[in-house]
Order: sequence, then structure tokens, then C-alpha cells
Amino acid sequence: MTVRSPEEWAELLGSPKESTQMAALRELRQAGMAGDSLVATLAPFLQGRSAVANLASPPDGVAIQLLTAALVGEGAPVAAAALQQFYPDGILVDDSNRTILAPLQNLLAQQSYQEADALTSQILCQVAGKEAQERAWLYFTEVRAIPKTVLADVDRLWWLFSEGKFSYRVQRQIWLSGGKSWERLWAQIGWKSQGSFTRYPGGFTWNLSAPRGHLPLTNQLRGNKVLLELFSHPLWQD
Repeated sequence: MTVRSPEEWAELLGSPKESTQMAALRELRQAGMAGDSLVATLAPFLQGRSAVANLASPPDGVAIQLLTAALVGEGAPVAAAALQQFYPDGILVDDSNRTILAPLQNLLAQQSYQEADALTSQILCQVAGKEAQERAWLYFTEVRAIPKTVLADVDRLWWLFSEGKFSYRVQRQIWLSGGKSWERLWAQIGWKSQGSFTRYPGGFTWNLSAPRGHLPLTNQLRGNKVLLELFSHPLWQD
């Protein structure tokens, strides 16, 4: 791994280019810095983002994940202070949805993608209506009852905390670019291989090495009707 000077880190993390910031943050993730050193190194990025906090992008998600990981061990108080200063409410959770989505945001900040996937299904059932909540799985006719603000924030959290790799918007884009072919989608996002659907949970990849669009699963074991309704939700018409 390249050993960089503070000046080199400052130049990379303070770059106006998101691609340069993301590459530096990925490199920083591999460096394994402790809280004090991590926060000092992240400072150019954090200070640059503080002025545009409402325009969060995937690099913000990585920065929060780095600081969250640093909450355990040496330098934890410094990491906690940085989170409170620069991301007191995480990223872009609508005030009206904050209570229901805060646990999901916390899991994604910890890169606990399997737990976040299960919670995502629970949240969608909860907001889709009493019957869906009691049944604990979503029926396709209930998808339109999901408020646009909730679906938008769930999607945004997955996108921001996965380096832009996971989310409904990514799955939908892959589906559209493949001519709305479900077979192409299943193969490309790793939900089907050699004619067989991926087995839950062990067959899925619960980290960022997964194919683009691999998560969240969203009733994938129950066919494509729920996903079709999600891809057709009024949210995407705005």
C-alpha cells in the first residue's frame, strides 16, 4: 500500500472531483488508521463537505462508515466528535421519517448489509399498511401505498452507504438498460446463476464485493411482481 504524506491526503480528499475523493477514501479504508489519525486525515474532506451537507454523495457514506468503525478502540472520542460535528443526523433522512429510518442508517453505516436488508423489508411492510405489517412480507398490490418520501430515503441510504453500488435506483437502471428483461437482471445482479436462483441467505454476498445492484433483495424469493411495482412506483415519475 502506498504511504502518503498528510499533504498528499489533503490534496486527494480535498479534490473537487468525487471520483478522486472516492478513490482516496477507499484507500483510506484499507489503511486501518485509528481515530485521531483518521479524523486528522479526513479533515480536508469533512471541512469541504460541511458547507454542502444537504447534497450528500457516496463519499459521505464512506466517510461516515470510516468514522463509525473508529468508534471502537483508540481515538474513539475524536471519531465520535467528528460524527457529531459533521454528520449529527447521518445523511439525508427526512425529518418525518427519521425515527423509522434511523436504525437502517445505523446498520448501513456499520456495513451490516444482511441485517440492513432484513430491516428494509420490515420497514416497507410497516409503512405499506396493517395487513403487510402483520403478514411480515409485502404483497405486490401494497407497494403503491409506500409513501414516496420513505421509499426515496430507503433508496438513498442504500445508495449512499454502498459507494453507489446498491439501491433500487441501481437495480431499476440495470433492468431498464436490459430491455426490462428479468432474466438479464437476475444474472447481472447475482440473483440467478446457471438457471437456478441464488439461495438465501448463504448464496448472497453481504459486502461490497457483490455485483452492482445485488442488494437490497426485496422479496426476491417471491418472484418479480413486488420488484416490478417498486420499479413502477410514483417516486420514479417525479
